[in-house]
Parts: sequence; C-alpha cells; structure tokens
Amino acid sequence: MGEFMGKTLESICIGTEAQNAAISGTTADDWAGYSSDVLENCEDGTWDVVYIAVGGNDLLQSGCSLSADELANKILLAVTNIIENIVPQASKYLITGYCMPRGNYEDEQKAGCSNPSDYAALSEAFLSLDTRVPENVQIVDSLATCGGSTSSFSNPDYFQDAIHLNAKGYCKIFTQPSIYQSLACREIFHNCDDPGFEITGLDEICESNNISDCSDDTTWKYNGAAGKTCAWVAKKPAQRCRKSANGVKASNACPIACSSTKCKIPVCRKDSDWQLMLKNSGKKKNCKYVKKKKRKRCRIIGIDNTFGYEACKACGVCRKE
Repeated sequence: MGEFMGKTLESICIGTEAQNAAISGTTADDWAGYSSDVLENCEDGTWDVVYIAVGGNDLLQSGCSLSADELANKILLAVTNIIENIVPQASKYLITGYCMPRGNYEDEQKAGCSNPSDYAALSEAFLSLDTRVPENVQIVDSLATCGGSTSSFSNPDYFQDAIHLNAKGYCKIFTQPSIYQSLACREIFHNCDDPGFEITGLDEICESNNISDCSDDTTWKYNGAAGKTCAWVAKKPAQRCRKSANGVKASNACPIACSSTKCKIPVCRKDSDWQLMLKNSGKKKNCKYVKKKKRKRCRIIGIDNTFGYEACKACGVCRKE
C-alpha cells in the first residue's frame, strides 16, 4: 500500500519526519532479491523506524492461491533482505499487514480472490512470522482494522478503490495503539472519520531536490490497443504497471500512473492552461470541460501531448500547490 501513501504518516503521527521509498507494484519476491542501490538517494540515510509493507501483491498475483506458509516464507525472505542489505541501520522495523479489502477488482474476482476468506492467508502469514523474525521487528495484524474479517469485506469508507486505503484508512492503521507507540509519536491524530488531510501522494524518494517532474508517455499502448494507454494503467496500477509494450514496462512509461518514486507528480495547472481539441468541431476545451465528465475525460490527451490527469485538478492525480 506504500505507493499511494506518500508522506501521509506525518499528518497522523505528529512531529515525525517520514520518507517514502515504496516502489509501485513490487512483491516480496522482488524485495528478497534487491540490493542496497534499489533505493536511490536513501542508502546513506538514517532511520529510527522502517515501515515495511510486502506480501499483498504476491497474494493477488497468485490469484489468492498461495497458502499462508508459502506467503510467510516469501515475506520472511523479503524482510530479511531489507534488514540485512537494504536498510540495515534502523533500530526498529514495523510490519502492519493489511486491512481486509473493501471488495475486489474484476481482475481479482476472475483470478480467484472473490471472497473475504481468500485473503485470510495474509493475516495467517503475518501472525506466523512473529516468532521467526529478529527482536527488533514488530508485526501487527491489521486485517480487522478497517471493519472487515475473514468472513466480510471492510467498510468502503476507508478505501479509495477496492484495495488501496484513503486518508481515513491510513489513519485507522497508524492510530492503532501498538503502532503509534512503536513509532514514538509526539502526538497522534485520532479523528479518522474526519481526518482533514489528503493523501500526499508518492512525490519523492527520500527527499531530493534534484528530482524532476514525471510525465506519462502518450505513445505507450499495451498490445497496441488505442484504449490501453497509461490512463488505462492508472485505473488498476497494482496489476497493470508490470505489463510491457514493445519491451517497455508500464512502470517506466507511465510513472504518474504507477506512482513512480524516481520523479515528482506534476503540479496541477490552472484550468485554462491545459487544452484539448475536439475531433469533430476542432474547438478547444480546457480542464473545466474535463471536470464535467472526469471519469471519461481525464484520460484525454491534450494539445501539449499530456494526459488530462497530469494537469487538471479535478482528476485528483496532479499535486495541489
């Protein structure tokens, strides 16, 4: 869930400084094989607590067919590599697990993740790891935190889509007493039903002033299909950022859609500063036109060869100044 989180933790655990080094769409298998240079600009940093979220994509990509033991072994290899080779300097490592999803994407339903019980392996895997990890690793099972269980999906109020949390959801996770005590928060934000802050988005990787703005490639099309552009990837990034077209991964071609850690999400423009041209009439329209039917129009490519979601605030992707 890290790719959507940005620095939201700073708004929940008051007085902390958070750095987000998540890599969109990655699995425990990926993290088990990475070397220290995977986190550009981070390897020389120092951290009090390292928060680790792995395992969710492994289960989804297996069609929820992995057993709890299989998943636990994958997570353990990833955590071990993170501690020993990627960020060995931290005094504590925190693993929270995941809330039960609010439901399923169509892709997961077809793949075998159609019932709450299909996600039980996540909770069972994390609980089984408690005696297998070093003493400075804390594991908290959060399956029921957003109102779900192994027999029911979570409250949709805590999610921005089927599986990714919104600000309320992240607040629910990090205001669990065992977690905010572990983080040693100076002050904790408690009103999760009316948080008053937005998810900051994954703008940066470990604070660098040399990171440029992202831009999605408007020519990238999965299988050459006109409708399968970066805008299509953005609808289901957890599944589609791994897909390739002509040898180019979506994660590289579509850094905004995939919440890349290697560039910054661009700042929203004024409504009149981004324009598109209607095919039939040749008339020019701007972000106000996009706002009226944003679900359909945010994916339109403008005159300057950028997607509407890169520029128009109504689409909820670009950064608000």
